[in-house]
Amino acid sequence: MTEEITNNWSYYLYISLTLVPVYLAFRLIKTLGWQLFVNN
Repeated sequence: MTEEITNNWSYYLYISLTLVPVYLAFRLIKTLGWQLFVNN
């Protein structure tokens, strides 16, 4: 039982560590692209 919880936790941690940078990079690109679009 404890091993399952630990595996689940590390699995979710791995997913969040992978998705969070991708999400932040996507937002950054969206913001920069929008600013470039507005400036032009």
